[in-house]
Amino acid sequence: MKKKLVYQSANIELFWNIYIEQDKLIQQFGPIGSEGQTLVEEFENSDAAIEEAKRLLCSKLNKGYKQVDHEDIDTMAQNPSSNSLNT
Repeated sequence: MKKKLVYQSANIELFWNIYIEQDKLIQQFGPIGSEGQTLVEEFENSDAAIEEAKRLLCSKLNKGYKQVDHEDIDTMAQNPSSNSLNT
């Protein structure tokens, strides 16, 4: 599982990525154009990690984050202030 999301408003542009590697849930997040921060959580098994990832994903989508593909992320990282997903 690998998801890439962004949040954009008039004041801020953020990214949030989530990955599952075996029993680990990895989140990367921060302002678009930055390296951001990485948070790694270990679970008893991959099913538990997937369930937590689904919960976090729903929470981010409910807060207004939008899912994007890899090309969108690369374009925004190169020029964060001129991009908008609200077209």
